[in-house]
Amino acid sequence: DQYQTEENRSIEYVFIPLEPSTKDKQKIVDELKDLINDKEVFDKNAPDNKRLEKGFKNTDDAEAFANKYSDVKQQARYFFKNQLPKEYADTIMTLNKGDVFGPYELGNSVYLSKVTDTKMVPDSAKASHILIAYKGALRANPAISRDKEAAKKKADSILRVVKRNPSKFADYAKELSDGPTKTKGGDLGWFTYGQMVPEFNDFVFNGKKGQIGVVETPFGFHIVKIEDLTKPEKAVKLVSIVRNVEPSSETENETFAKASQFATEAMDAKDFRAIAKEKGFEAKPVMKIGRYEDNLPGIGQNRELVRWLYKDDRNIGDVTKFDTENGHIIVYVTDMQDKGLMSPEEASPLVKSIILREKKAELIKEKFKGNTLEEMAKNANAKIGVAKGVTLKNPIIPGFGREPKVVAKAFVLEPGKPSDPIEGNRGVFVIQTIKVEKAPDIKNYIPYVEKLKKERLAGINQKVTKALKEKADIEDNRAVIYQ
Repeated sequence: DQYQTEENRSIEYVFIPLEPSTKDKQKIVDELKDLINDKEVFDKNAPDNKRLEKGFKNTDDAEAFANKYSDVKQQARYFFKNQLPKEYADTIMTLNKGDVFGPYELGNSVYLSKVTDTKMVPDSAKASHILIAYKGALRANPAISRDKEAAKKKADSILRVVKRNPSKFADYAKELSDGPTKTKGGDLGWFTYGQMVPEFNDFVFNGKKGQIGVVETPFGFHIVKIEDLTKPEKAVKLVSIVRNVEPSSETENETFAKASQFATEAMDAKDFRAIAKEKGFEAKPVMKIGRYEDNLPGIGQNRELVRWLYKDDRNIGDVTKFDTENGHIIVYVTDMQDKGLMSPEEASPLVKSIILREKKAELIKEKFKGNTLEEMAKNANAKIGVAKGVTLKNPIIPGFGREPKVVAKAFVLEPGKPSDPIEGNRGVFVIQTIKVEKAPDIKNYIPYVEKLKKERLAGINQKVTKALKEKADIEDNRAVIYQ
């Protein structure tokens, strides 16, 4: 079985990605630049058919303007320096309200950003709260029956009590809060600016350490205590126009033409890898592709490619092109194996290692000359070691690991007499049994028999299934229907 192989195919392939060209990116950049400043546009109802349209810099509603031209929905929000892209953070933090920055690239998109506000604010805060929920509030416990008005009255009442005894805030939270932090005395720990819902966030980050107040959010009414605040830092409020850069039709056509030309040239080439290198591409291998595979290393899901490899008229050296959403794959068939014995080329590495090991063992055996263990060790320039408590059940020789052949020989060898050289897993051994301790006689073997029965029964289903598969004369036609 070691030299049997399942039916498989091997290929080399070149992937030519479909990516936006420099020209495609520049087109987006130019379009965004055109949105910055005011410009005259045609308007048949205006005097002289011209109207001045405000640009991103002077628009009265930057968020609405951004959403009109952006590929990604936008909402203005505050950023600290450590939240901005490193390559642009220093520049953006120097901007003032109303300044426009860009266009600039981030990943596969181009951004045009406007600063709508700046302020000094802590980037982190620590707070505790007592939540008074009401029926219909977000994530409210179904058992809560109070209405919104009753919840507001209760929150105001608790606020008055807490303000008189702020040191007992945690005790009041454990007793009165409807929130999940009740068991922790309402402690929310540290959180960053913008992490909480807007109403809660604004109260905390615009407040002062020790301040206590009531805040309404979709969850209910919160009696909030500001425990601590970090030192205020500059934050900029940004809104951006984001345009995703996609390959244009022109780029798609050029990439398709490049892939088609390479595929045609590869069909006539004797060395696929060499012509790929000549054209500036990298040929990559995928080995032993089974008939029913569809997820190929480096390629991904491509059942169509596997079906092509297993067509009846397929031959080594065949070339074809597959078009995907992300680019084009040019495939070259390097090997085709039917089920059965491995080819000599495929079996060679396995056989070679075995032959080399056997030859090496023979050379070592020749060095073990002498009548005693000491003479043999001296002639072979080897060391004598002692292994105690070795058993057939666990044939481990310290320093060498599992050596069942060597240990088995030790149990049949006459004590005091050196063995012939034995080829083991980790080397060639000459052993001499010092002492053999026989296991005590067992009067009742029934427990051991039952144990063996259970072990064999545990794997019976797998063994039966394997035997049926080996003996069954079934032709596998799944590939006909597995499309």
